[in-house]
Amino acid sequence: MLNGFIKFLKLLNANENPAQLAGAIVLSMIMALTPFWSLHNLLVVLMLCVLRINLFTFFASFPVWSGIAWLLDPYSASIGEGLLLNDSLQALWASMYQSDLWRLAHFNNTLTIGSLLLASVLAVPVYIVSVWLIKRYRDTVVAWVNRLHIVKALKASSWFQKLSSAYSVAEVAR
Repeated sequence: MLNGFIKFLKLLNANENPAQLAGAIVLSMIMALTPFWSLHNLLVVLMLCVLRINLFTFFASFPVWSGIAWLLDPYSASIGEGLLLNDSLQALWASMYQSDLWRLAHFNNTLTIGSLLLASVLAVPVYIVSVWLIKRYRDTVVAWVNRLHIVKALKASSWFQKLSSAYSVAEVAR
C-alpha cells in the first residue's frame, strides 16, 4: 500500500503531462460510476489501449471513484428512471431496444443509463479540475517540500545519493 502511494507521488512529481494523468482519472471515473459489465466500458478499455493514458493513475483512482459511485448509485438510478419514463423519449427507447447493439448496451437499465449520463456530465469538469489540481500540487506542495531543511539535508547526504543512483539503475534494468 505504501509502495503504491509512493509511486503515485512520484508520478505526480514526474514530468508527465497533467492532461494524461487527468485523462486517466476521467476514464477511471466513467468506468467506476457505471456498471462494470457494460458495452460502453469496452470503449473505455479501448481508449486506455489507444490513448497515451497513465495506467497506474487509472488503477489508483478507480477505488476512489468506486466508493463515490456507491454513494451516487441511488441518484443515478433516479436519473435513469426519469429518462426511461419520460413520455417524449419513449419512441427513442423503443426503437433502440429493437436493435441488438443497443440491447447489449443495457440502456433499459435505470442505473446504467443514469450513471452513464452522470459520468458524461461530470467528465469535462473532473478533467479540468484534475489538470488544475495536478498543476497546483506541482507548483505549491512540491516547492514547499523541497524548501524544508530536512529535505535539503537528506538530498545532500551521501546515503541519499547512493540510494537514488541505485534506484535509477534498477529502473533502467527493468
